[in-house]
Amino acid sequence: MNTATITLVIYFVGIAAVVDRPGGGKIAIFPNARQGAYKGVALMPHRAYLHLRGSDFVDDQGKHPDPTRYCTAVVGGTWDAGSGICSLELRGAKLWTQTSEELSQDATFKKIPRFGKLCGDAPSPKRVYTEGTDPDFVAARFDVTGGVLSGCNRKYGAFVTKLTIDSTFGVLVVEQGQKTLRIRLGDHASLSIENRAEPSGALHKAATVAASGCNEHGYEHFGWYHFMASGEIACDVRCPIEATGMPRCEIPGVVETGIGLPSASGADCGNTTYP
Repeated sequence: MNTATITLVIYFVGIAAVVDRPGGGKIAIFPNARQGAYKGVALMPHRAYLHLRGSDFVDDQGKHPDPTRYCTAVVGGTWDAGSGICSLELRGAKLWTQTSEELSQDATFKKIPRFGKLCGDAPSPKRVYTEGTDPDFVAARFDVTGGVLSGCNRKYGAFVTKLTIDSTFGVLVVEQGQKTLRIRLGDHASLSIENRAEPSGALHKAATVAASGCNEHGYEHFGWYHFMASGEIACDVRCPIEATGMPRCEIPGVVETGIGLPSASGADCGNTTYP
């Protein structure tokens, strides 16, 4: 096991809610967004994936000599030889790593839209999302106990949460089903957890944007946050606009072209924070 402190950069991409964690810190919750509806509109299905760069895998001697085999035999993921990315689908997963840092937030993270401001009547997500990993509701949850939370924008405007931590563990832990993975990573490893629209081939740039800031597809994306909070909240779906002054994201394993996003300026398939 690694004993030196290493830096990890983790991107939370797509439909993810960042909520307060009991006892301090945050939880990034990726809903198992396979099937749901809000106010009679069927919400767009999503699937969650962990993307890892093969060049970040290590063993006792340093960089892992066979990242392809490590991906498929140890991680249980799918290897993309062209990009060198290992992808693992997540369902009912809990992810974490160990750090002694305190948690802080910079100005860019504070620009990520707050769901409570878009929908003042909305409560926090239901307990089935905040207190467990039932695979029928939660694709993945990441316990954020320390590090620096910041924000960035994807192409087409979707908000992404970025977590930079100094890990005293050197390992990303993934608990899923009856299996616990301890994925060994090197210094300055960069990875992403993506909850992406399925099918991933449709790009929704031409639809009309309503006064709510949503086009029909934006409603299908951002409506997931209403679904997570309650099926009976009063407010209509509103989609945030892209924040200015946000850096662009360079996210490992995430392909921008052809991904299901709502419009050229919409940010509704991104993260949101609560209260």
